[in-house]
Amino acid sequence: LGNSLLSIIQKENDELVNSNLLCYFLANDTLFWNDFTNQVLKIKNISTVNVTPKITRESIGNIDIYIETEKHIIVIENKIKSVISGNKESGYSQLGKYVEIAEKENTSNKTLHFYILRPNYNNEDYHMFKNGERYMEIKYSEILEIIKDRNSNHYFEELKQVVKKHSSEYN
Repeated sequence: LGNSLLSIIQKENDELVNSNLLCYFLANDTLFWNDFTNQVLKIKNISTVNVTPKITRESIGNIDIYIETEKHIIVIENKIKSVISGNKESGYSQLGKYVEIAEKENTSNKTLHFYILRPNYNNEDYHMFKNGERYMEIKYSEILEIIKDRNSNHYFEELKQVVKKHSSEYN
């Protein structure tokens, strides 16, 4: 990672830190929000113009990133150096739990979207878990594609560096 702050403090593999950094730019950088929802999440019908997403971190049922807009609920499970927690025999896992929570929270019939964000080097098969098929996989390299040529403030450079690290095919 070079001399980034996250590498110096040895937090570039910290899921919580990475999720917080990602959420900061989703909430505060309109261009990033638009590119992320359209190109990475592939939600084409989301109104992103003048939309301020409501982003909740770890407080709605421990969902890593919970995003709510006027017509959509987006659940993102960020997996860096961890695996899906649950019981492979019964199939019950955090993925199934998060689907149940989002469905319960969805009192106004919004469109639900479920994603697993993970480094390119993480290839765990999450389809064996209950509701695993409802999750679309997104890799850090997809985020890198939308930000690699952007220049912004120092903190955005931190995001670029950590996303680049997790875009590698090898840890």
